[in-house]
Amino acid sequence: MLRYNKTSYLSNVGVVYSNARWEPTFAYDIDPTVGSTAMPGFTELGALYTKYRVDSFVVKCSVVNKETFPVCVYVCPVNFDPGANTANYQNYLSNRDSKKKYLGVSTGNAQHVFHQRVSVASFAGSATATHIADYYSGGTSGTPAPANNLFYMLGSIADAVGVSGVDYTLDIDVTIEFFELASPSS
Repeated sequence: MLRYNKTSYLSNVGVVYSNARWEPTFAYDIDPTVGSTAMPGFTELGALYTKYRVDSFVVKCSVVNKETFPVCVYVCPVNFDPGANTANYQNYLSNRDSKKKYLGVSTGNAQHVFHQRVSVASFAGSATATHIADYYSGGTSGTPAPANNLFYMLGSIADAVGVSGVDYTLDIDVTIEFFELASPSS
């Protein structure tokens, strides 16, 4: 199991919605906004193996509202890249796998912790522990990237335009299997 952490804030100044997203099944580059953001330990294990596959991940996300008005915060796993600061927030709020919470104003009842487990087998219908390359497998060098991925998004929506945003710290614990031993040079 490997862990990825991101501590930052959601803000889309002048707009009522904001979101960020991560790609846990592409363990070589889990944060598409940064690029080459492998989790600690991935590079070391990638030197021993040529392929990997994420079986599941557990997310713990702590959020704090910094606005002077209530904000609805949500988390949602999706099987496509929702992009950053998408205006389609209603689609994710309506998703049965989403979790949402209204946070009070910054002076009280303004924090919450989300916990969620996402399994590739249950979400995408693809068996785990196959030890063969499939659409959810990737190369430890970053290529090929998995052809199919699960994304995890954190978003906010309010009835007033954002100014200060929502602070968050996110831990994604990824259950990952490495396979196909790398051949040593001769």
